[in-house]
Order: sequence, then C-alpha cells, then structure tokens
Amino acid sequence: MDDREKAESILRDALQEDQGNHKLYLQLVDLEYQSPALNINRMIELFDLAINNTSLTLDERLLFSQRKLEFLEDFGTHIQKIADTYDAHQKLLKESQAVKKRKAEEEAQNEAKKAKLTEAEETSTSVSTNGTTMNYTATSNGTQMSYANQMQQSYVDPNMAAYNYSQWPGYAGYTYGQQGWYNYQQPTQ
Repeated sequence: MDDREKAESILRDALQEDQGNHKLYLQLVDLEYQSPALNINRMIELFDLAINNTSLTLDERLLFSQRKLEFLEDFGTHIQKIADTYDAHQKLLKESQAVKKRKAEEEAQNEAKKAKLTEAEETSTSVSTNGTTMNYTATSNGTQMSYANQMQQSYVDPNMAAYNYSQWPGYAGYTYGQQGWYNYQQPTQ
C-alpha cells in the first residue's frame, strides 16, 4: 500500500466519523486530482459523494457542484455529461437562492414582530379627574413619562377657578435669556 492509498483510507475512515466535514471531502478530491494518472470518473464519484451528502450545508454542496462543473469543463470529454452537470448545478443554485430568500423573509417578519412588541410594550392611559382628562404614555423602561396636557393647560379645579392662577401679569411672556432677571443688566467687558 503506497502513501496515497493509505491517505485515502485514512480520509475515508475520518468521513465515517464526521460526514459533515467538508474539508475531508476537499482533501479526497485534492488527493485524487494530484494522482499520477488522473481518473475523471473517480473525480466525478468524489464530487457526487460530497454533493449528495445532506450532512453538508447547502452552500458547501453548491461549491462542490460548481467545482465539479469547472472540472468537467476543463477535463470532460462528453458534452452531455457537462450539460447534465450544468442542469444539476442550476437546480441546486435555485434551491440555495430559495432558501436564502426564505431566510430573508423570515428575518423581515421577525423584525416586524419585534417592532410590534416594542409598540405593545408602550402603554397609553387616560386619567380623568374632576372632568379634566390627562393622556400619558409610559415608555417600556418606565422611567420617562410624557404627559400630553400637563403644562399645556393649568390644572383647573372648579372650586379654585376664581383665583385665576394662570393669568398672573408679572410672569406673562417672560422668557429666560432676555436682559436678565427684573431687567438686571449683565456687566459688559
């Protein structure tokens, strides 16, 4: 038994233990490719062994299919075998594209579900006190509250309406950033 046969035997034993290891298939193909007398039928058998192994991922099987097609284009002598290999490769390619499209659609649906869950975590509540309705929304973490009518209208209690707190003339229209508090002038430099 020469070294090449021993290497093939070791690789085949390793494949029995780990059928999903694409590197072992690559080593088998490489070993056969570097043999002194290239056997095209033997190479096709090795490619088919990898392509038909469902333990490999679809992308790995697609790569072996592509390598088989390229090998036959370089070394094949039968046009029909090349055409059949091309058709099988196209079928595998379409299957791969369909799986990727399905995964992309599932990811988009998952993103939409996450967005809906985020919206559902936000709660909207109305509180009615003495005829005044206050709407507020609590965010999902519960730390920030935004009250729609909190400062827009003063709290109006029917018993306190005569005091008219919102109409104090001393504060009407005053905003910070004007000349200062009670017309205090800032010193110029």
